[in-house]
Amino acid sequence: MSDPSIFVMHIAFRIGVYGIAALSLNIEYGYTGLSNFGKAAFLMMGAYTAAIAVENGLHPVIAIVLSIVVAGFIGLSASLFALKFREDYLAITMLAFAEISRLILRNFDDSVRALTKLITGVEGYTNIFGGVHGKVVRSFVSIPGDYRLYNIVQLTLVYGLLASSYVFVRLLSDSPYGRVLRAIREDELASQTLGKKTWVYKMQIIGLGSALAGLAGALNAQFEGYISPESFQPHLTFAIWMMVILGGVGNNLGVLLGATLVESIEAIALFVKSFFGYLPFDPVNIQWIFVGASIIAIIAFKPRGLLEERPIKTPAVEVARIGYTKG
Repeated sequence: MSDPSIFVMHIAFRIGVYGIAALSLNIEYGYTGLSNFGKAAFLMMGAYTAAIAVENGLHPVIAIVLSIVVAGFIGLSASLFALKFREDYLAITMLAFAEISRLILRNFDDSVRALTKLITGVEGYTNIFGGVHGKVVRSFVSIPGDYRLYNIVQLTLVYGLLASSYVFVRLLSDSPYGRVLRAIREDELASQTLGKKTWVYKMQIIGLGSALAGLAGALNAQFEGYISPESFQPHLTFAIWMMVILGGVGNNLGVLLGATLVESIEAIALFVKSFFGYLPFDPVNIQWIFVGASIIAIIAFKPRGLLEERPIKTPAVEVARIGYTKG
């Protein structure tokens, strides 16, 4: 490890990216109670959309917008079918959707080549998604020769978008729309009796959460410079769930804290592995054991996470509180 500052900046970038991903899951599960176990699929959609966009010469801003739109649209489309199931079956359905999507991208190019050869007799060349070999992604930032400055610009980009995402989610949660989401989470039947079309709200939230996940996937892909379907296996979804549960379900700052803790633990494991060389155990495996044990402890002693969901503050709530105190 020749320059520790570059390693630290790399970890800081990952914290920013997965902070956005954790916020996207917090919208779905924290506020609405939707168990989306297909989160990796929407990071993958955003990553591949950005990769194809910049490969074809589109501006990075357009690539980011396309990643958000494509991931959001696919999430919205998937929710039309997945939301017909109960909560536990919704989780299984979204997990299956993520795996099916990953396998389609993995085998798409080979399938097109085989189909072309079957029809025309000539084996053509197709390289849209890269198949099992993955795909090289051109960075949104071009600063040749100064890798430290390159990292600083990348950090500015990701934390600017993280701050924007946080403000958006915060405003959404404090709005009347956000209060309807909480009502659906607490008692969907009661919300329906009050005239709320709960399935419409849930469909919109899956779309919004998927769009934010697409943004996170696009940012990570252009920074890492390479993507592969193998990078979006279920363990990525489970890692994001760990961040939300550990930090605090329904608390935006909490899920950002969870993302920081999980990524920091991973960084420590990688540092130990690279610094000490051969060890009788793999520090990466110890990392997951430690995170898992932490989640068990959190669920046992602080089931709402390290930072509990804050109460809603609105003029009506304040008036009711003051009136109750005076009474």
